Amino acid sequence: MFVIIGFVVVIVSVLGGFWEAGGPFLVLIQPAEFLIIGGAGLGALLASAPKSVLHSLLTRSIGALKGATVTKATYLSVLKLMYELLYMAQKEGLIALEKHIETPAESTIFSKYADVLSQKALIAFMTDTFRMVIIGGIASHDLEALMEGDIDTQHEGHAETGRRPRENRRHHARSGDRGGGPRHRHHHAGHRRPRG
Repeated sequence: MFVIIGFVVVIVSVLGGFWEAGGPFLVLIQPAEFLIIGGAGLGALLASAPKSVLHSLLTRSIGALKGATVTKATYLSVLKLMYELLYMAQKEGLIALEKHIETPAESTIFSKYADVLSQKALIAFMTDTFRMVIIGGIASHDLEALMEGDIDTQHEGHAETGRRPRENRRHHARSGDRGGGPRHRHHHAGHRRPRG
């Protein structure tokens, strides 16, 4: 909604100022200039931007016009879904979650919440995290650091690393870097040897 309002404000301001200055509106209709400027700008964008950036630009532009896809009902659905998963884990054990985590689209639990299933990044984040919990062998503070790193990566749009959240998490796990959270850096900083 605010995107449309912004476009309207820009158009009204430009045309209103042009009219106030006494300019004829027909002068603004220049198809050749539109083709030259628009084509040059689009060509420069295609030539300079990587494929991931172009895909993100298109996706975010469409998303901005559509408006917010995450609503209060979506948050409530996530809480209900988490409750059902954790209740099953407590009642039947973590191994009972495996079939739901591996194929969320076919899960009897996930299928109840279509608004959550439509959020691909959220589903990948949840299933990857639950998968690591099921496998075990990772401390709780390391798991928290990996989750924080995954969220930071998604917020950055993966422009710098070029990896998806799942790949980013595996990269940290293989390299021994458990996400580099603030508490880890503070812990190591406190054990540095004094210079001199």
